[in-house]
Amino acid sequence: MTDWQRVPVLQCGIYRHWKGHLYQVLGLALDAHIENRVLVVYVGLELTGTPALGPRMRVRPIDDFFAFVDPETGETVSGLGAATKQMLGLVVPRFRWYGAGWHGPEDEELDP
Repeated sequence: MTDWQRVPVLQCGIYRHWKGHLYQVLGLALDAHIENRVLVVYVGLELTGTPALGPRMRVRPIDDFFAFVDPETGETVSGLGAATKQMLGLVVPRFRWYGAGWHGPEDEELDP
């Protein structure tokens, strides 16, 4: 059984991926095959550059969703060095809260 007290708080809404794409986070799910694996459920909001067919909904382990990334290499940074690298501006969050909603390209000016 999942210990929900150890699961980070996730606010539903719009998040910006470190590469710039916007995603609508719908909520959390449990993996049906791996016990205690909590997943974030989200869908891409941008239609340009996405396949015309196929699912747009995605899932990602919650720890991976909240991880930090080295923007030069794209690699996940974890462990004790992640906090220090974050303070020095050497890593960025994989997903960053953007807001409760997105209304179109005019919102782009609100948060670069």
